[in-house]
Amino acid sequence: ISYLNTIDKLNKENIIKKYRVKRGITQETLGKMLGVSRVAVSHWENGVLFPKTSRIIKLSDILKCPVDKLLRLKR
Repeated sequence: ISYLNTIDKLNKENIIKKYRVKRGITQETLGKMLGVSRVAVSHWENGVLFPKTSRIIKLSDILKCPVDKLLRLKR
C-alpha cells in the first residue's frame, strides 16, 4: 500500500478519531501522550499528515486499535 493511499484510507475511515473518541481521549491529551501537538493529531484525523512510523505502535497501544487496522492493511 502506498503512503498516499494509506493516508486516503485512514482519512475516509477516520480510524484515529473513531478510536480516540471511543476511548474518551481529547486531541490535546492524545497529543501530549505522543509528544505532538493537538494540531498534529487533527492533521492525522483529517488526512493532512500521517503519524510517523515511530509513533504508530504507541498510538495503537493508547487507542487499543490493532496496528493493521490503524494502517488499513486489513479490510
